[in-house]
Amino acid sequence: MNIKHEEWQTYFTAEQARWKDSRGTFSLIASILAGTLFAVFFLILLIVENEPNSEPLQLFFQFAEILSTPVVPIVLVGIGIRLVYKHVLSFFNELYRPSDIALSSKLIRRRLFGVPPLPAPLNAIIHYPFVIASEGEIQGHDYTEWLGGPAILVIMDGTALYLERGNCFSRVVGPGVAFLEKYETIKDSVDLRPQTYTGKVEAWTKDGIKVSFIAKIICRIGNPNHSSISNVPVAVSLKADGKVAGENTPIFPCDPVCVRKAVEWIKIKKTPDSSGVLYQSKWLDGSWGKVQGVLSNYVSKRRLENLFVSLNHGDGGQILSAHERERLRSEISKDLLAEAGVTLAEIQIERFSIENSIHKKRIEKWAAEWQAKAKIHEAEANADGIKAKENARAEAQRDLIVQIAEGLSTANADTFKDSALLALSGLLEQNLGDPYASAYLNDAIEKIKEIINS
Repeated sequence: MNIKHEEWQTYFTAEQARWKDSRGTFSLIASILAGTLFAVFFLILLIVENEPNSEPLQLFFQFAEILSTPVVPIVLVGIGIRLVYKHVLSFFNELYRPSDIALSSKLIRRRLFGVPPLPAPLNAIIHYPFVIASEGEIQGHDYTEWLGGPAILVIMDGTALYLERGNCFSRVVGPGVAFLEKYETIKDSVDLRPQTYTGKVEAWTKDGIKVSFIAKIICRIGNPNHSSISNVPVAVSLKADGKVAGENTPIFPCDPVCVRKAVEWIKIKKTPDSSGVLYQSKWLDGSWGKVQGVLSNYVSKRRLENLFVSLNHGDGGQILSAHERERLRSEISKDLLAEAGVTLAEIQIERFSIENSIHKKRIEKWAAEWQAKAKIHEAEANADGIKAKENARAEAQRDLIVQIAEGLSTANADTFKDSALLALSGLLEQNLGDPYASAYLNDAIEKIKEIINS
């Protein structure tokens, strides 16, 4: 059907189906009555034509005699129709194998004659059956999946239904009330709430090391940037007679186009066990397969150390960093939204593991690197200490020379020797506790003696 997705929810209604079934039933009954009246009228004309002067009572008996002639065939035809109906019912049960065989007769009658349009309150008593869809599942009435309607669909918040007509797509209906036409079947029920999947990823790094880790994804159907939550209340519960007992504003938005993409995004896979049975994976399994492939490809393009430490001292190569995970999530979500109408909301990576031998080699490498760094730091500290000692020694020597020069500058020629000896004794008292000054003081005294004697 070429209809806009905005009209999918209300394209068929129960009121339209009632009148359509009534018109079909009326046409059938009218055809039978017309044929019967035509036969009776033909018999009357035949009697009158053969006996034009007969009395009315005589005509009546003749008409009754002629009319009673086909009674026996009619009774036999009725019995035959009844037997055929039983065979049809048996064939129906053998073909579809319904869970409730007693329901088969009602299903056949409903599909043939439907429900007539009735005024209130009779329309609340005689109505199409209610089919409840909640939490992504159909609550009972499984015949809607293999036989179809007519039925009234009561879809709870967080659920959407994918409908087919003749094994081809028909429409998608979301939370609220919709009508399942007699030629439509429920192909799949979809949970619109965020779904969580946890799986294991195994891959080989660029340097030939096998790594494995656990990845957890949270995804949902629909585009959060385009989907908007409707303000129209939807049913949240029903009474025993099928009437809506409560309504509430929906929490989870429903994008029918994305729901169609997600249901039709079917992947054929094999079971991981030895049997290797083929099965159809749903959109959540397909989303996990997409994430698993991207993460495996990410690992295979990097060396082991680059998975945890970036070469440029940033977080571009760290798969465990929040920045890198967000970049991966954004890229995967963009592809999933275009292919399957699914948004990847979050991705978490944890519990990395490698072989024990590789783990030991990594520890040995780290230990060697730390020991080398420790020796480098120790050598740098020793060099800094020697440099500090030499600087302190040079400064002490400079201070001694300055003090001697200042003491001798005040002496005259006559008292030069006495002044020099006093200056030296003062220096001895002042620098007696300074180890650097004491080391150079003897040399300085000898040189001063030589200068005085000369």
